[in-house]
Amino acid sequence: PAGHSWVFEWNLVGSDGRKLITTDLLNREFSLPLAPGAPSDPANPLRYLQPDLPYIAYRANQGSSNHHAFTSVARYRSGTLQAQIAYTFSRTIDNQSDPLTGEFFDLNNVLAVQAANQVSASFSRQFDSSADRGNSDFDQRHNLVAWTTWTIPCETRRQIFCGWQIAALGAIRSGFPYTVRVPTAFAPDGETILNNRALITSTTEVFVSQDYQGGRILLDRAAFTQPAPGTLGSTPRNAFHGPAFGSLDLSLSRTFPLRRIGDSGQMTIRADAYNALNHANLNNPDSFLTDTGFGVATFGRQGIDNGAYTASPLNERARQIQILLKVRF
Repeated sequence: PAGHSWVFEWNLVGSDGRKLITTDLLNREFSLPLAPGAPSDPANPLRYLQPDLPYIAYRANQGSSNHHAFTSVARYRSGTLQAQIAYTFSRTIDNQSDPLTGEFFDLNNVLAVQAANQVSASFSRQFDSSADRGNSDFDQRHNLVAWTTWTIPCETRRQIFCGWQIAALGAIRSGFPYTVRVPTAFAPDGETILNNRALITSTTEVFVSQDYQGGRILLDRAAFTQPAPGTLGSTPRNAFHGPAFGSLDLSLSRTFPLRRIGDSGQMTIRADAYNALNHANLNNPDSFLTDTGFGVATFGRQGIDNGAYTASPLNERARQIQILLKVRF
């Protein structure tokens, strides 16, 4: 505590996860090595581990994660004003964030984060859990949230603004990470890489900022290229972070007594403005290298664009004003 009105808190938070559930797709093409000069097996020309079986989704405890964060909170309270501001700096690293990505029971159907262009949960290299260690899909470095409520004091009961309550909730957050991906390319003399990543050909022109209809171009296609078939791209998983975003909601309300309908009679008038500044945030850019819209980040952030009812509240919308009238008796 600092005085009678202020309270400050600082915390360090950390956790290490080991033997977490992961998914690896096994029985890929060209899994079996071919000896130099040896003829290919006509019954198994693509050299599957088991030619009679499709890809095998192998569940195992190969997952690991590390999370470290610094959190700070400041609170203020007086007779008519309450306020709080909280800031978190964190870093989360793992080798697979969602072992159900791409499956029917994918938890991303109800969560607000989804790895861009991740077709299915799998390690990039078969049997290699260390090749995908990088930023988690939900790694958000900076998070600043503030709220306040203020009740206008009454010196006399006849004041016009007496008793009105003003509330605000605002947040500024850094963007979520993403991976620049390339199509899967098969090579008889190499391994089959799934969810492969791009190579960087330029270290000075990776990021751009150009106007585009409905958004902005944030990545330069010329700075990336596809790795040779059967080789893993040099960019780490989730190496890039998307645009930061912010929001502000406002509320104005007042409760009036209604003695004519009883001693407990009350009428509340309230107006809420969601996204009060009508600010449009940017999504993460299209990060699949061969897409025609590669590098384009569109305005209007979305959680999961799958039409699910549970996801609709997570999608960003234009300014909305809601009027409420409530009578208690």
